[in-house]
Amino acid sequence: MVTELAFLFDCDNTLIDNDAAKEEFGRRVEVTLGATGAAAFWSTYEAVRAERTVVDIPATISRFAAEYKESQESLRRVFFDFPFANFVYAEVPRVLQHARAMGSVAVLS
Repeated sequence: MVTELAFLFDCDNTLIDNDAAKEEFGRRVEVTLGATGAAAFWSTYEAVRAERTVVDIPATISRFAAEYKESQESLRRVFFDFPFANFVYAEVPRVLQHARAMGSVAVLS
């Protein structure tokens, strides 16, 4: 019997500098919505996170937009145009390539 080796990688602060990405995302949300709007957005974010037990930005944007309709498209752009690749740790491609040479690789979030 042959057992295949598998590597499981989490994104947050393992492959991606999640803290820096969230800080930059927060800055962009504040530029887009202003301080009061950003505070309301983060309140919605925490409510969605508590209900779903995971971070769900698309669901947060949808819920937030139900009350602040004029902000929906601009928030979607902030998220979907966000440069996530800029926050990938420098060694990640090499580490993933090395792991792939030894077995299967799965990235979880």
